Amino acid sequence: MNPRCGHALASQNCGSAWRSNCARQRNSAVLQGLLAQGGSVAAAANLVGMSRMAAYRLRRAEGGEGIAHSWDAVLAIRAGTTHVPQRKVTPNELMAWAIDGPVVVMMRRGRFMRWQRKPCNLSLIHISEPTRPY
Repeated sequence: MNPRCGHALASQNCGSAWRSNCARQRNSAVLQGLLAQGGSVAAAANLVGMSRMAAYRLRRAEGGEGIAHSWDAVLAIRAGTTHVPQRKVTPNELMAWAIDGPVVVMMRRGRFMRWQRKPCNLSLIHISEPTRPY
């Protein structure tokens, strides 16, 4: 794993476009963890180093379905609801999960510890068998 950006392949070159994408992934993962810890979007965004509006733009951005879902799930859990919204994984996300893996936020005793990505073998199965329902 490339320690600078979290890509699965250590030899993967992270040019300027990759670097901005890696920074966005890192910021979104840390934002999700801090949001789960504190429940406040403004406080979490401030700790990440972005404005509250930048956090909302990140949620609405193309490819931000995972961020939006985790955001909704965190707010639902913090509100005390037992129903966490369900979502489907898009085909583009399946390919990214197969290569880099989904973003997993690690919490310990209600505090954000770190985030990681591990390649997901189940995504490879879904990609190789397109007729199989998700």
